[in-house]
Amino acid sequence: MSRSLTSQNLQGRPVWPALFLLLLISLSISVHAEEPKPMIAIIIDDLGNHRSHDASVLDLEIPLTCAFLPNTPYSKPLARTAHERGKEIMLHVPMESMNRKALGPGGLELHMTEHAFRDSLTESLDSIPHVQGINNHMGSLLTQHPGHMAWLMHELQFRPNLYFIDSRTTTRTVALRMAREYGIPSLKRDVFLDSKPHDEAYVAGQLEQARKLAHRQGFAIAIGHPFSETISALKKLSPILEKEGIRFVTVSTLIQELDRRQPQWHAYLSPSLKAAKN
Repeated sequence: MSRSLTSQNLQGRPVWPALFLLLLISLSISVHAEEPKPMIAIIIDDLGNHRSHDASVLDLEIPLTCAFLPNTPYSKPLARTAHERGKEIMLHVPMESMNRKALGPGGLELHMTEHAFRDSLTESLDSIPHVQGINNHMGSLLTQHPGHMAWLMHELQFRPNLYFIDSRTTTRTVALRMAREYGIPSLKRDVFLDSKPHDEAYVAGQLEQARKLAHRQGFAIAIGHPFSETISALKKLSPILEKEGIRFVTVSTLIQELDRRQPQWHAYLSPSLKAAKN
């Protein structure tokens, strides 16, 4: 009588262990192949004041989040063009800093009443088309104050499709914590690309820091500015990073992916000391 191969091999030995091992190997390969790529979200701040200079940002071929200052000369046309070219649009809200630098249009200051604060924020949000989120411009003073950050997050609750990114211009910021308390989709900046302006080698080094962090925790948020050196570094290095397995994403895609991949990702948002700026 012939022996069934489902219970024995040709030498009379059971094949189940071998089949089970092959199944495990196959599953292992499948899981490994589906491992999510580390993600980097690049935000370019301070857009809206210079037409040709800022428009150069849109030539970057990677998914990009463009943060426009409110009520600036070219914010509306550039935001529309950026949206048409597949870029994501943010409002870059000026907030009072410790060094009292001039804020420009739409600035939020510590002395403002809640009514004035919220009216200014609403006007700024309405001034930029296609806005999907906001982050702070400067703000090392204002982001330390829970009351003012509560006003900000309360206003965002009326615009449920918006997220908040804490630029972390001070290690004492409470903005992210307040966003979490109000249920606003939120993350924080990990790396400043060009704290040393007009230094392409420095930008390259900061991109390397973002790459390492993305591999370590699965993602990183890097903020830069429309300096020619920053744009040049991104153009040269982004294809290399993509070949090494980095996935460039917009901020909204990053938030959606994190929600899908790991519901406990919010642990990342716990306070930590980071380099500050303004």
